[in-house]
Amino acid sequence: MKIALLAFALMLTACAALFDVPAKVPVTIDDVNKAQFAEKPTYQEAYDKVSKHMRNVLIEPYSLSLQCHTVRKGWGRRHWNDKPIFGWVVLCDVDAKHQIGMNLGDDSHLFILNADNFDDIDAMNIGDFTGTLSGYLD
Repeated sequence: MKIALLAFALMLTACAALFDVPAKVPVTIDDVNKAQFAEKPTYQEAYDKVSKHMRNVLIEPYSLSLQCHTVRKGWGRRHWNDKPIFGWVVLCDVDAKHQIGMNLGDDSHLFILNADNFDDIDAMNIGDFTGTLSGYLD
């Protein structure tokens, strides 16, 4: 019985290693101190940039409905072990129609603006602002 339990415990450990179970990868104070931030865009500037981007990537751009929150200093990453992307963060709810004409429903996106850099991180990778995938610095 003890051998079976030991074998089971070893198997679970091996499975965790095989499936690359993520550990929490926080942004360090050193990361924040090294980050460069361009001038903060106004809400309208950020909204216009996000709207233009979404209209360029949607199949049915005329159906875009966009609700954006306040522009804040922050960061995000596409995957838990990527380097953080620093900039001015805008969290937006995006709704649009797909090819058949049905609404997709609100899909949250985190947009990061920093001078000429623009990143769109979709809902799957936003996380919960606990320090793993995205966060605010103000």
